[in-house]
Amino acid sequence: MRGTAARTYHRVKTIPETGITDLKIFGAVMAVATKGQGILFYDETSVNNLNEKAGLSNNIINTMYAENESVLWACTNTGLNRIEQTKAGSFVIKVISNEQGLISNEVTGIVI
Repeated sequence: MRGTAARTYHRVKTIPETGITDLKIFGAVMAVATKGQGILFYDETSVNNLNEKAGLSNNIINTMYAENESVLWACTNTGLNRIEQTKAGSFVIKVISNEQGLISNEVTGIVI
């Protein structure tokens, strides 16, 4: 094809047994919601993840919603997670659960 750039694909290391529940474009990366590994961020060359150790309420993500290029919402069975990426590239995570007024911690979807 004339005028199109050739694409190259890179092999990435991740746990093959990890189930994927949702995919969203988040800024310049693809966010991958998983059943057990939290959220994976793929940027065509590497995979990084955000999980409970980083502040998510759960590593099992039901679905996600990208509000804009810096705010991502993640729905889990233990609350709703608002994830904001700072200009420095770090993440600020706020968990909203029944302690903050949700009727139930089980969040399976979101509409904003």
